[in-house]
Amino acid sequence: MSFMLGSGWAGSAHVAFRTLAVQEPFSDYTLRAEFHRRLNELDGVGLEERKPGPDPSFQLSVLEKGRNRELLVETLTWFRERWESWGTH
Repeated sequence: MSFMLGSGWAGSAHVAFRTLAVQEPFSDYTLRAEFHRRLNELDGVGLEERKPGPDPSFQLSVLEKGRNRELLVETLTWFRERWESWGTH
C-alpha cells in the first residue's frame, strides 16, 4: 500500500493492488483478497473489487474512527508477516 500525499491524493491511502498482483507472494489472488477484506473491515473504508482503472483509495481521516488505527496496524502486520515468510518454506 502506498500513501500518496501529492496533488490529487492528499489525505488518501492508495492501495496498489495492480502492483501487488505481480509481486510474490501477493500474486496469489487469495492473499490479495484477504488483504482487501481486512482493509474493508475499517469503518468507513469500502474498497471495491478490482476493476480496470486506477487502484482504490480511502481517506486517511477514517483512522480517527473507533478501532480503525488498531485494525490497520493489525492488517499491515498480517501483510508484513506474509511478505517476510514468503520463500522461507
